[in-house]
Amino acid sequence: HMNESYNDHQQSFAEDEIDFGELFQAIKNGRWIIISTTSFFIIIGVIISLMLPNIYHSKALLVPVNTSSGMLSSLQSYSGLASLAGVNLPSSASGIQDNTSTGIKKLNTLSFFENNILPKIFLPDLMAVKYWDSETNTVIYDQDIYNITNNSWIRDFAPPQQQIPSAQESFKIFEEENLEISTDKKTGFVTIITKHQSPYISKQWNELLIREINTFYRQKDKEEAQNSIEYLNAQLAATSFSEVKEVM
Repeated sequence: HMNESYNDHQQSFAEDEIDFGELFQAIKNGRWIIISTTSFFIIIGVIISLMLPNIYHSKALLVPVNTSSGMLSSLQSYSGLASLAGVNLPSSASGIQDNTSTGIKKLNTLSFFENNILPKIFLPDLMAVKYWDSETNTVIYDQDIYNITNNSWIRDFAPPQQQIPSAQESFKIFEEENLEISTDKKTGFVTIITKHQSPYISKQWNELLIREINTFYRQKDKEEAQNSIEYLNAQLAATSFSEVKEVM
């Protein structure tokens, strides 16, 4: 029985050798097919990449501003005195969020795009571009989507889409294809990248985003400062402590 088992093992090993030999021979015989197929797909990939339009990136590096308020910070040393007078001084830490994360979230909202960006861009530059002519610096639009001659949208659409792209549809395209935002966790610096076939439009959109987000938060800060002044004036009128009045 041991001899039979040994013979079977030897026969199996010999068959394995034959199988590997046949496999190697098959690969050797078909190497030109493999090389030809690989070369074919490489050439196709190169052709496709050459046919794709160039996408230009405009990049801006932003430094977040410290949100701490000097006025509110100085008031904290008088909070104990104010509490004795029945006055509630606002805390410099209350309600303050990290302005970097807040700004990024705002840039990625539909409301900001619809109210601050969409009215200030040419919508076909976002939704109907075919290619950019570098020699004439002209954007060529897809005639199956937008007719530049009479400024009309002629694209095929299916509900819930509309003939003219809605703010929701435009925002989705803008966020997925034309906008990239990242934050360096070590420095807190924010990088905003806008993309477009036209480098000029890419630059315009980048500057527009920065200008609009700064304007938005500048107005927000102004309103909060005004509310703080009104609050302090109300507290000032409600106290008779001269020391607290002097601080206010």
